[in-house]
Amino acid sequence: MIAALKKYVVVTAAHGQLDKTTAKVTFLDIDALEAKDQDARPLTPVARDDLPPTTAGMLITTEAFFRQSLGALGKGLKMFVFDAGAVDSCKKGRLSVPFAGETYTWETPIPGCPQR
Repeated sequence: MIAALKKYVVVTAAHGQLDKTTAKVTFLDIDALEAKDQDARPLTPVARDDLPPTTAGMLITTEAFFRQSLGALGKGLKMFVFDAGAVDSCKKGRLSVPFAGETYTWETPIPGCPQR
């Protein structure tokens, strides 16, 4: 799994809407997502069919876990895979994802990276 996450960036997103009269949340389908590295260069999306079988299996298993354990939210989550390019989860850097009128950012290294 660590090897896969060094080669790919996986972003999980959900786009929910709250019905104010019923307090029910519905989730919209997300067709595409963009991710950028610390220099605002776009990362290249990777189609599921182009992933190695082990990586594809990891994503399928994670999605099933989300659907079964998180209910409606889990069903509304969608995973996107990008070639990591210059992003290394365990080195100093940044990832940004513009989505639904906002830009979400993450600083790297992420928690859990091995100490060097």
